Amino acid sequence: MPKATNAELSIDPQTGKRNPKSESEADTILQAEQEGVVTNPRRPNLGAGEPNLDFVVDGGYADVKTPIDPIKRPLSVQARNIATKTNVYGHDVKVIVDLKNLKPVDKFQFKSELVNAGADMSKVDFVND
Repeated sequence: MPKATNAELSIDPQTGKRNPKSESEADTILQAEQEGVVTNPRRPNLGAGEPNLDFVVDGGYADVKTPIDPIKRPLSVQARNIATKTNVYGHDVKVIVDLKNLKPVDKFQFKSELVNAGADMSKVDFVND
């Protein structure tokens, strides 16, 4: 089976169109695949009853989270929201956190906030760390 392309992965399964968020998610999941975090990513087929998560991967699913600059939204709030997801998702869902929007000092603080918020870190992988 050929690998999915960035163009294919950039299509939002809810709208059938590309948008800045879906394009960013595609970049992140391809980087995660290149780093060996996930294998064979593809968008879910919502019409076939697959869950509304960002990607289907071999062995389960992946949900991409990309924290934003803390000036726009406190890191603690972002970390709590992601921590909640890690504790709701099943063992077959990886949470890929793309730290590309954070400065090095903010990356360290975000990770600490994520742990302090009670995230299930066994489900979390980071890119652009």
